[in-house]
Amino acid sequence: MSGGDQVTISMTRDELSQIIRTAVRAELDHIGLMVEEADHVSEAREDFRFVRRLRLAIDKTSGIVGKVIVTAIVAAVLAAIAKGFSIAR
Repeated sequence: MSGGDQVTISMTRDELSQIIRTAVRAELDHIGLMVEEADHVSEAREDFRFVRRLRLAIDKTSGIVGKVIVTAIVAAVLAAIAKGFSIAR
């Protein structure tokens, strides 16, 4: 077929649904997510929940570390200014 050729295929919604389901399952299996059994789906959900909790914890920690760094810089600047005033007297 060349670039402009079109093909029309007739199928029922159930047939299309089955083709899509098979393709999605094959791709999920290809990346290591087994979805054939309910236990596998439950484990995958828990893994995603764990990764989300880990990401949120890292985001929170990085925010705290950022605040500590800014506070330390401000404290150092204020200490330098105070030291300058004490030397000037």
